Amino acid sequence: ILVVYCALYPYLLQATGFVFPDTRYVVGNYPSLYRFLQSQPVNSLTAALLEEANNIPSFAARPIFPGGQGFLLPYHKKYFAQMNQRVRDTMMAQYTDHPATLLAFLEKYPINFWLLHDDGDNPDFLLQKHSIFSQYPDERLVIHRKLSAGVPPIIKSVRSTCEVWREDAFFLLDTSCVKRALR
Repeated sequence: ILVVYCALYPYLLQATGFVFPDTRYVVGNYPSLYRFLQSQPVNSLTAALLEEANNIPSFAARPIFPGGQGFLLPYHKKYFAQMNQRVRDTMMAQYTDHPATLLAFLEKYPINFWLLHDDGDNPDFLLQKHSIFSQYPDERLVIHRKLSAGVPPIIKSVRSTCEVWREDAFFLLDTSCVKRALR
């Protein structure tokens, strides 16, 4: 009887409305992004502050810098401190209105691509509950004030010439193009 019950258990769960198996798998929503990044060299690094970036290592087999909310786990104090600084640097570079600040960031870190969102320069975008910005209230406040005052990020000025991929509200910039455009 126990063997029969074990064999029927998944079907009994489904009959009662329980989804079986409940794997909680993450589904990648932008296969064309993953294919594009897979076509790049293996060590290509993509900067992003968006949750979608967390799917890139799994679906494109490419590293990200530093990632969206939930990607930075404090495995070790020094590791977390380094990743924390990278997030802060990325925030300040992404929202700066000074070309020199963005160029200095791109010289310091070997980033090849930058994943951005159409609404990224909307002040309300920073206030979303599940945004990485919620973990950095000081930086969020500074950036929110700038955007609310109508100061556009300099990275926005190179979008039309440096965009290499786009789908829905997401787009990817080639950082070598960004460097050339800002010099």
